[in-house]
Amino acid sequence: MSLTSQETDQRIQMLNQRFADVISAHVVTIGDDIYRRYSIQANVGENVMPDDKEGSRNIDNTPRTEWASENVTSYFSEEAYKSMRTTYQASEKEIGRIGDDTPVYFAEKGGIYYMRDPQTRLVLEVWLTWPSYPLGWD
Repeated sequence: MSLTSQETDQRIQMLNQRFADVISAHVVTIGDDIYRRYSIQANVGENVMPDDKEGSRNIDNTPRTEWASENVTSYFSEEAYKSMRTTYQASEKEIGRIGDDTPVYFAEKGGIYYMRDPQTRLVLEVWLTWPSYPLGWD
């Protein structure tokens, strides 16, 4: 069944909120040593936007739940999602579900949360290492 434009917009809004809820509940369970690796990468890793002198490298000054929920990225690229899953699948674990058909994953190796909605094909992700590339990024 195909969704109308309005139904798609409503679903995307719901997915964003529930994704943020799932990752916010999980991010506080990450051990301090592991989270520190993400903080170091965020602060000294290769910046996604090297010309951005301002940068948003404030992982150390932002509560974990805010950092995770405020850095959600969304896109509609099956190829990019498959590439990410291939790179991080060995370290991913399902940390929750949105409804019956949408698992939310955390890949500890990279410090990445992600999910793909089968209805809208929307991909949501969070890099705890933002604005730097995640650990292990190719």
